[in-house]
Amino acid sequence: MSRVVDLLGLLKWRSNTSLLQQNLRQLMKVEGGEVVKFLQDTLDALFNIMMENSDSDTFDTLVFDSLVFIIGLIADRKFQHFNPVLETYIRKHFSATLAYTKLTKVLKNYVENAEKLTEQLLKAMKALEYIFKFIVRSRVLFNQ
Repeated sequence: MSRVVDLLGLLKWRSNTSLLQQNLRQLMKVEGGEVVKFLQDTLDALFNIMMENSDSDTFDTLVFDSLVFIIGLIADRKFQHFNPVLETYIRKHFSATLAYTKLTKVLKNYVENAEKLTEQLLKAMKALEYIFKFIVRSRVLFNQ
């Protein structure tokens, strides 16, 4: 139950921004079934957090790690039937035109600091296909 509360805290992040970092960290502990049930809302919240804080990089790494966590869930056999939902989200619902700059910056940091950030980089590499789909879609939207 408390993990569902953590997910709701993230989905309603605007109502209590002081808990935002905590809610982003807690998202990565929420049971996968709960996250995929609210996949579009969760992704919308993550990208809204990133874009509404576009002048700062305070939440970028946590949002990136949360995104990698979600992509990792969907890669799991248990939730792989949500793959088309993620694909549709990227093609039809995703609208963060400047996300490409922030996603690229975090990924670049992980690669440049591979010896220190081994675990984060490994998880990001496993999610790379979808990270790049978000980056490319964001850039395409930016150019329109």
